[in-house]
Amino acid sequence: MAHGLTVEKSYSKGSIKGNNNVGGVLGEAYYATLLETYSTSNLNGKDNIGGILGKDRGGNNFKDCYAKNNVVATAGTAGGFIGFYTDVAADEEIENCYAVNPTLTGTTVGGFIGTSDKTQGSKAKSSYWDKTVSGVATSFNLSNLTAIVGRTTAEMKNKSTYSGWDFNSVWSISPSKNGGYPYLRNVKLD
Repeated sequence: MAHGLTVEKSYSKGSIKGNNNVGGVLGEAYYATLLETYSTSNLNGKDNIGGILGKDRGGNNFKDCYAKNNVVATAGTAGGFIGFYTDVAADEEIENCYAVNPTLTGTTVGGFIGTSDKTQGSKAKSSYWDKTVSGVATSFNLSNLTAIVGRTTAEMKNKSTYSGWDFNSVWSISPSKNGGYPYLRNVKLD
């Protein structure tokens, strides 16, 4: 489990297979920080499989991150961005993040968060998943994480969807790059 780790201006690609707590960047984390990071790694595991993080134990901060990958849980929970969310610390922050998952399957599936044992999370701002591509119209909804919203593919490829995102120095968007979805200016595009 990653505790207190910072991952910045990084990416993962390829395939990741495991049992439980499989993520595109981290398997399990507590008080980790991910900044300007993405994953295109295709994921396959049993339970708690997430496009960026498999099991979120709380206190983590995600800013300007995205998952653009296949997420498969063969016998449990899958989430487009986070597989299983349990914010013990109640001070999680998710800001300016998105998930695009052509394959998103499991016994319990959520477009952004797979499931949680909590009813409230911490803070979320301007974060999305592509509900057209994944075919998943809902995400596990914590009462105060309503800023995580499912959007159509057309909306996800439209700059105006991303209110408050920094398209001057952090993000860029072009029909000819990253499949038309936003990409990070300061991180090599896979």
